[in-house]
Amino acid sequence: MFKKLLSNLPFNPSLIGEVSFYAKRIRSEEAVRRTGFVFVILAMLVQVFAVISPPEPTLAESNNDVIRGGFTSREQAVNYCRSNTQGFAVVLFYHGISCEAVSQASTQTIRSTGYNKQLRSMGRVPQGQSIARTGKPTNESTVNIGGTNYYMRNLWAWDSGSHSSYKMLVMKNVHGQTIMIMFNCGNIVTIGTYTPPAPTPAPPQNPAPKPEPPKDVCPNIAGTQSTFEECDVCPNVPGEQTEQSQCYPCPEAQTDTSGTACLEMRKTASNKTQNIPEADGTLAKANDIIIYSLTTTNKGTQPIKDFIVEENMSDVLEYADILELDGGEIDDQHMIRWPKEDIAAGTTLTKKITVKIKNPVPQTPVSASDPGSFDMAMTNVYYGNSVTIKLPPSVVKSTEMTVQSLPETGPGTTLAIGFAATVFVSYFFARSRLLAKELDIVRTDFTSTGGI
Repeated sequence: MFKKLLSNLPFNPSLIGEVSFYAKRIRSEEAVRRTGFVFVILAMLVQVFAVISPPEPTLAESNNDVIRGGFTSREQAVNYCRSNTQGFAVVLFYHGISCEAVSQASTQTIRSTGYNKQLRSMGRVPQGQSIARTGKPTNESTVNIGGTNYYMRNLWAWDSGSHSSYKMLVMKNVHGQTIMIMFNCGNIVTIGTYTPPAPTPAPPQNPAPKPEPPKDVCPNIAGTQSTFEECDVCPNVPGEQTEQSQCYPCPEAQTDTSGTACLEMRKTASNKTQNIPEADGTLAKANDIIIYSLTTTNKGTQPIKDFIVEENMSDVLEYADILELDGGEIDDQHMIRWPKEDIAAGTTLTKKITVKIKNPVPQTPVSASDPGSFDMAMTNVYYGNSVTIKLPPSVVKSTEMTVQSLPETGPGTTLAIGFAATVFVSYFFARSRLLAKELDIVRTDFTSTGGI
């Protein structure tokens, strides 16, 4: 239209009216494109700011973290190791890792399903034999490090999709095994189940003298004994036993002192408000009162001395408050412990925990370091016996749990798209200004020359 008007104007001066009308339309178009250009520039600045100062998760830590909130750099992990923050150095030493090894570790992004799905991650909170949110098996096992229980699980058990990716420090331990540390939580990741190699016994300095052949004073017992006291084949068991089978308190025990193998642990939960005796797998509501029962039965023939009942309530307390602990005490890590008690043979020890669901039910986003945290389910485990009680999610929370992640564009891709959009809008804005300027020149020239 622009070219048609200008080419015909010398032959038909009456077209100057249409030129003026077209000039006004171009000016309006220029104003609209200017507004669009301004908004595109502002959006580009927001993208640049997001790259310079990236957003942080609403909830970046949980009780399951070995290092709460994890770390942001290798240097920070080294500092945590050297200061033994939250027992970090003790955990690393168990896995054959020194602070020097951490300082030389490489940074890699590892898939949860890598190494033929053999990756195992270690955390502080037990999850049971499956993750409540994904339903995938954990193959959970307990590891005691420095008097603290940690729990090893399949890393891929947390995946809601085909896999997840984690930023990790990767290094070799003193035994040549690959050990990884997750940035977002400080949890240890190993290939398969890690077991520290047995220490090599030191050779004897001097050969021990050969003992004299003992006298057989207990003819009814296999072997030879030198004293009558040795006629009791089970000195740790009250009474006198003449056969090895009499030493074990139950068939599951491997020695005469492994009485805890004879304990049968069980956990149940009841919803007092809704009158549900077995609340595992049910849906609770705000203000519901839940009663957890922990039972420990001694199936053996010997008493168990000084047994301590303990329970980690970290996941439950995200959605509930404690009402009654039945004589127990809770620490800063949400671990409940009861005083030592003896459990006689054939008897059962029962402890109860009463909690009340918060009102309103928290709709906190899932923790960045622990996908099992704030997942609208209260899960806790008592010696492998897990109980999960579900909670009603809001629309926003349901969306979060359904759409686990957005496409991974990354800051570079976002900036490239923003730059391309800016160039595109800038071109049409500049074109509108140029056309408007040229039309103004034509009108001024036509007026000054009288159309000649």
